[in-house]
Amino acid sequence: MALSAPAERPRLPYWDGVRACKSPDATVEDLQHFLETEAEDDFMVAIAGNPNATSEQIERASQHHADFVRIAALENPNVARSTVERIESEAAFNELDYREQRRKEGISPSSSYLEDMAKAESELGLRARQKLRELDKK
Repeated sequence: MALSAPAERPRLPYWDGVRACKSPDATVEDLQHFLETEAEDDFMVAIAGNPNATSEQIERASQHHADFVRIAALENPNVARSTVERIESEAAFNELDYREQRRKEGISPSSSYLEDMAKAESELGLRARQKLRELDKK
C-alpha cells in the first residue's frame, strides 16, 4: 500500500494510518513517514512489527515506553542486536527500579502495580535474552 510522495501525502484517519503501518505492502518510506509524524503506541507497535521495517526504524519505534512495542521489536527478524541489547538493559534497570520503589513504599495502594510492573520488565528482559541467544546461533 505505497502512499504518494511525502509532499503529497494526505493525513489519513488514525486507524487507517495504523492499518497502513501494519500492511505488508508498506514501504520503508511509508513507515518512515509515520515514524516522523506519529508517536502513539498503535503506530509504534505496527512499525516495530512490520517485516518491511529497517533495523533503524525498529530501533526508533522500540524506544516507545510500552512493553508491547518493545516485544514487537524483539519479534521482528530485522531487529538489530544493538536494539535487543538496549531493550534487555533497560528492562533489567526498570525491573530493579520498580522493585526498589516497592521496597521503599512498603505496603501501599501502589504495591501491586509496582510488583506487576517489575514482573513485566522481568519478562521483557527474558524475551530479550532469548532473542540474543537466537542471534548468537546465526
